Amino acid sequence: MLDIKRIRENLEEIKAAMQVRGEKEFDLDIVVELDNRRRELLQEVEVMKNELNVESKKIPQLIKEGANVEEAKAKLKELSDKIKGFDEKVREVEADIEYNLMRIPNVPHPNVPQGTTDEDNVEIIKKRDHPWEGWSREPKTKIYETLRMIGIIRVANIHIFRQS
Repeated sequence: MLDIKRIRENLEEIKAAMQVRGEKEFDLDIVVELDNRRRELLQEVEVMKNELNVESKKIPQLIKEGANVEEAKAKLKELSDKIKGFDEKVREVEADIEYNLMRIPNVPHPNVPQGTTDEDNVEIIKKRDHPWEGWSREPKTKIYETLRMIGIIRVANIHIFRQS
Protein backbone atom coordinates (compact mmCIF):
# COMPACT_ATOMS: atom_id res chain seq x y z
CA MET A 1 0.00 0.00 0.00
CA LEU A 2 1.34 3.42 -0.91
CA ASP A 3 1.72 6.05 1.78
CA ILE A 4 -0.70 8.97 1.48
CA LYS A 5 2.14 11.40 2.19
CA ARG A 6 4.12 10.00 -0.76
CA ILE A 7 1.08 10.33 -3.02
CA ARG A 8 0.46 13.90 -1.88
CA GLU A 9 4.09 14.97 -2.42
CA ASN A 10 4.78 13.07 -5.70
CA LEU A 11 1.39 12.88 -7.37
CA GLU A 12 2.53 13.48 -10.95
CA GLU A 13 5.49 11.11 -10.60
CA ILE A 14 3.24 8.31 -9.34
CA LYS A 15 0.69 8.96 -12.10
CA ALA A 16 3.47 8.65 -14.71
CA ALA A 17 4.68 5.40 -13.14
CA MET A 18 1.16 3.99 -13.25
CA GLN A 19 0.86 4.91 -16.91
CA VAL A 20 4.04 2.93 -17.56
CA ARG A 21 2.52 0.04 -15.65
CA GLY A 22 -0.70 0.26 -17.66
CA GLU A 23 -3.01 0.57 -14.65
CA LYS A 24 -6.20 2.58 -15.16
CA GLU A 25 -8.65 1.04 -12.68
CA PHE A 26 -8.25 3.68 -9.98
CA ASP A 27 -8.03 7.44 -9.59
CA LEU A 28 -5.27 9.02 -7.50
CA ASP A 29 -7.08 12.37 -7.53
CA ILE A 30 -9.92 10.91 -5.44
CA VAL A 31 -7.41 9.85 -2.78
CA VAL A 32 -5.85 13.31 -2.72
CA GLU A 33 -9.31 14.96 -2.47
CA LEU A 34 -10.28 12.65 0.41
CA ASP A 35 -7.00 13.42 2.16
CA ASN A 36 -7.60 17.16 1.78
CA ARG A 37 -11.13 16.74 3.15
CA ARG A 38 -9.76 14.75 6.11
CA ARG A 39 -7.19 17.44 6.85
CA GLU A 40 -9.87 20.17 6.74
CA LEU A 41 -12.12 18.20 9.10
CA LEU A 42 -9.25 17.57 11.51
CA GLN A 43 -8.41 21.25 11.52
CA GLU A 44 -12.02 22.18 12.32
CA VAL A 45 -12.22 19.56 15.07
CA GLU A 46 -8.99 20.81 16.66
CA VAL A 47 -10.33 24.38 16.70
CA MET A 48 -13.56 23.19 18.36
CA LYS A 49 -11.64 21.10 20.92
CA ASN A 50 -9.49 24.10 21.76
CA GLU A 51 -12.63 26.21 22.21
CA LEU A 52 -14.11 23.47 24.43
CA ASN A 53 -11.01 23.46 26.64
CA VAL A 54 -10.98 27.26 26.94
CA GLU A 55 -14.68 27.40 27.82
CA SER A 56 -14.33 24.51 30.29
CA LYS A 57 -11.65 26.43 32.19
CA LYS A 58 -14.02 29.41 32.52
CA ILE A 59 -16.66 27.42 34.44
CA PRO A 60 -14.77 27.41 37.82
CA GLN A 61 -14.36 31.19 37.48
CA LEU A 62 -18.12 31.57 36.93
CA ILE A 63 -18.86 29.39 39.96
CA LYS A 64 -16.58 31.55 42.15
CA GLU A 65 -18.36 34.68 40.91
CA GLY A 66 -21.71 33.10 41.68
CA ALA A 67 -22.95 33.41 38.11
CA ASN A 68 -25.33 30.98 36.44
CA VAL A 69 -23.25 28.16 34.88
CA GLU A 70 -26.15 26.24 33.34
CA GLU A 71 -26.02 28.31 30.17
CA ALA A 72 -22.24 27.74 29.86
CA LYS A 73 -22.65 24.00 30.49
CA ALA A 74 -25.37 23.78 27.83
CA LYS A 75 -23.07 25.53 25.38
CA LEU A 76 -20.27 23.07 26.23
CA LYS A 77 -22.63 20.11 25.78
CA GLU A 78 -23.68 21.43 22.36
CA LEU A 79 -20.04 21.92 21.35
CA SER A 80 -19.14 18.43 22.59
CA ASP A 81 -21.93 16.88 20.50
CA LYS A 82 -20.76 18.84 17.46
CA ILE A 83 -17.20 17.52 17.99
CA LYS A 84 -18.51 13.93 18.16
CA GLY A 85 -20.28 14.45 14.82
CA PHE A 86 -17.12 15.77 13.22
CA ASP A 87 -15.09 12.87 14.66
CA GLU A 88 -17.52 10.46 13.03
CA LYS A 89 -17.12 12.25 9.68
CA VAL A 90 -13.32 12.02 10.04
CA ARG A 91 -13.56 8.25 10.67
CA GLU A 92 -15.74 7.81 7.57
CA VAL A 93 -13.32 9.77 5.39
CA GLU A 94 -10.36 7.80 6.79
CA ALA A 95 -12.16 4.53 5.97
CA ASP A 96 -12.72 5.76 2.39
CA ILE A 97 -9.06 6.74 2.11
CA GLU A 98 -7.96 3.33 3.41
CA TYR A 99 -10.24 1.53 0.94
CA ASN A 100 -8.94 3.56 -2.01
CA LEU A 101 -5.30 3.21 -0.95
CA MET A 102 -5.66 -0.57 -0.80
CA ARG A 103 -6.80 -0.61 -4.42
CA ILE A 104 -3.75 1.29 -5.71
CA PRO A 105 -0.98 -1.04 -6.93
CA ASN A 106 2.67 -0.55 -6.06
CA VAL A 107 4.79 1.77 -8.15
CA PRO A 108 7.12 -0.16 -10.48
CA HIS A 109 10.87 0.33 -10.24
CA PRO A 110 12.21 2.77 -12.86
CA ASN A 111 14.34 0.02 -14.45
CA VAL A 112 11.35 -2.24 -15.10
CA PRO A 113 10.64 -2.43 -18.86
CA GLN A 114 7.29 -1.18 -20.11
CA GLY A 115 4.91 -3.86 -21.30
CA THR A 116 1.57 -5.53 -20.83
CA THR A 117 2.36 -9.24 -21.28
CA ASP A 118 4.94 -11.70 -19.94
CA GLU A 119 6.75 -11.66 -23.29
CA ASP A 120 7.66 -7.99 -22.67
CA ASN A 121 9.72 -8.96 -19.63
CA VAL A 122 13.50 -9.09 -19.91
CA GLU A 123 15.19 -12.30 -18.77
CA ILE A 124 18.10 -11.46 -16.48
CA ILE A 125 19.06 -14.85 -15.04
CA LYS A 126 18.07 -18.28 -16.25
CA LYS A 127 18.06 -20.91 -13.57
CA ARG A 128 18.69 -24.60 -14.21
CA ASP A 129 15.75 -26.95 -14.38
CA HIS A 130 17.00 -28.98 -11.44
CA PRO A 131 19.33 -27.77 -8.69
CA TRP A 132 21.45 -30.94 -8.95
CA GLU A 133 21.84 -30.77 -12.73
CA GLY A 134 25.47 -31.25 -13.75
CA TRP A 135 26.50 -32.80 -10.46
CA SER A 136 27.87 -36.31 -10.18
CA ARG A 137 25.46 -38.83 -8.78
CA GLU A 138 27.85 -41.26 -7.19
CA PRO A 139 26.77 -43.31 -4.21
CA LYS A 140 27.51 -41.74 -0.86
CA THR A 141 29.73 -44.64 0.13
CA LYS A 142 32.06 -44.00 -2.80
CA ILE A 143 32.26 -40.29 -1.96
CA TYR A 144 33.02 -41.13 1.69
CA GLU A 145 35.77 -43.56 0.67
CA THR A 146 37.28 -41.02 -1.72
CA LEU A 147 37.37 -38.41 1.02
CA ARG A 148 38.70 -41.09 3.46
CA MET A 149 35.85 -40.40 5.83
CA ILE A 150 35.05 -44.07 6.35
CA GLY A 151 36.41 -47.40 5.27
CA ILE A 152 33.52 -49.54 3.99
CA ILE A 153 35.49 -52.77 4.32
CA ARG A 154 36.45 -51.91 7.90
CA VAL A 155 32.86 -51.03 8.77
CA ALA A 156 31.62 -54.27 7.25
CA ASN A 157 34.21 -56.28 9.21
CA ILE A 158 33.23 -54.61 12.47
CA HIS A 159 29.58 -55.24 11.76
CA ILE A 160 30.20 -58.96 11.01
CA PHE A 161 32.44 -59.31 14.09
CA ARG A 162 29.76 -57.87 16.41
CA GLN A 163 27.08 -60.18 15.04
CA SER A 164 29.02 -63.36 15.81
